[in-house]
Amino acid sequence: MPLDLWTPQIVRSIEDFTTAVTTLRDVTGLSFELDAYSIYRFDYLISFTSPSLIVGVHFALGGPTSPKWLAALLTVPVSLSAVAYAVHRGYDEGGPTSGIDMTQARTPAVIEGMIETGVDSGTLKVRFASGLAGTTVRVEAGSSGLLYKA
Repeated sequence: MPLDLWTPQIVRSIEDFTTAVTTLRDVTGLSFELDAYSIYRFDYLISFTSPSLIVGVHFALGGPTSPKWLAALLTVPVSLSAVAYAVHRGYDEGGPTSGIDMTQARTPAVIEGMIETGVDSGTLKVRFASGLAGTTVRVEAGSSGLLYKA
């Protein structure tokens, strides 16, 4: 069945994904195949943990070569009363949050946006890194994404 605005494609991570490096890595299970010359809307809801109050996380997106445009809003809580927002207009943008308020507490992150592909098809994917080399951060199993084709 063709993907359309009202019929989302759904992905979900089936196991935890961990990293202890500050280089962005693709999160297993949180990717979508995109057609060339197409417009998409995407929404990811990600549960993550950090082992320390001073270790942040870095979320970004990767995707097909040379999209016409990408516009994404990343929302990452850093405490019970503060949220870090970032607007991304390209792949692998941004940097880590300054830290998270509670160690090992499951914390939600939201990535939502739109992309228009150009001549190249490819894979839209969530990318993730630790805010401190050698310190393991985790994307929890059950994190998910929705993709709508306009």
